[in-house]
Amino acid sequence: MKSKLFSLVAVILFAISAHASCPTYMDGAHILNGGSELRNITAKLQNLDAEPYYLTTNDLHGAPDFDTYVKNTMYNCHISDSSGNNIKNNVILFAVYPAGRGISMYEGSLWYAALGNGSKFQDIKDNYMKPKFRDRDWVGGFKLGANATADYIV
Repeated sequence: MKSKLFSLVAVILFAISAHASCPTYMDGAHILNGGSELRNITAKLQNLDAEPYYLTTNDLHGAPDFDTYVKNTMYNCHISDSSGNNIKNNVILFAVYPAGRGISMYEGSLWYAALGNGSKFQDIKDNYMKPKFRDRDWVGGFKLGANATADYIV
């Protein structure tokens, strides 16, 4: 009886941990210094009712490309469906893959109009984030990108 109860508890705990939501700063590439320098802009976005996430990685963990990796992460964090296309309505996700020179941004439906259905993200990536990322200033790129995003959604 004890072993069956233990097995049941282990399965429940695994299920809970496998479906836990993810932290705001998912820094697999270890380039955000714990997110401390992003806290002010994160609070600014949160005050606008956004749910921001910052994702970094140098390993795609078996995904065929960076976009698939980001979508898998969003699904595992319960901020999108399994396709990665139906994102929670208030989410804004910024992602960078330094080893593969990838940048992605995703927004929930609440921000479609303000962000031009994603078209403003190209401006944000090209004019705010990429210049900093080229200089390997990852935090600076995220700060500028998040601040520009906040300016668009005000």
